[in-house]
Amino acid sequence: MSLTKEQLQLQKQILKQGKAFERLFQKLPENIAAAWTKLLGFMRENYTMDEVWDGKTLTFVSQGKPFCELTLAPKQITFSMHGEETSPVNSVDETIAAIRAKRQPDRVLPSEHFTLSPGGGRCDLCLFNRDTVERKDRRVEMSLGFTKCYGDSYDFTATMCNGDHLSSGKDCTIIDIGASTPGLTADEVTDILFPYWYTKSRHYKEENS
Repeated sequence: MSLTKEQLQLQKQILKQGKAFERLFQKLPENIAAAWTKLLGFMRENYTMDEVWDGKTLTFVSQGKPFCELTLAPKQITFSMHGEETSPVNSVDETIAAIRAKRQPDRVLPSEHFTLSPGGGRCDLCLFNRDTVERKDRRVEMSLGFTKCYGDSYDFTATMCNGDHLSSGKDCTIIDIGASTPGLTADEVTDILFPYWYTKSRHYKEENS
């Protein structure tokens, strides 16, 4: 099995959008890039929200309603709660505190079938996991999703994991949850990012204490 001609064409369109963000991001000063990555990672880790990216402003949407916006400029990031005054992000920690003051984190990952990779990845959430594939094969969706997130062409239609790396002490993939292309749905964050984001200390402590 491999991607169909129609799926490959869709992948090219997704790839074009991803490359546009990659070019923008590469031009940013290191401190601005780091702040953007940390803020995006915080939102994805803590809130179940869709992202709407217009090439400049990233809007986080909850149940169809805009919650807050991050705007990326060449030399600064600006932030606003939706409908409120926009201000520059001078301190990432202060911005995070302002977000928390408006809304408590609401993202909860499922704890059933809790399986950790050596580095803390959630193998039970992985769409390449043999059990998952046999229940519902979503590897085409995963191929297009990884293309959307990371700006490269992927074809995982023949990929299936038996969990062999669990006994070998090796991890298959390591990601930074804030370092991928903006504009993901809440489900894409859960399905494409969370399984491979290494959060052993946080999730293992919270869900097994």
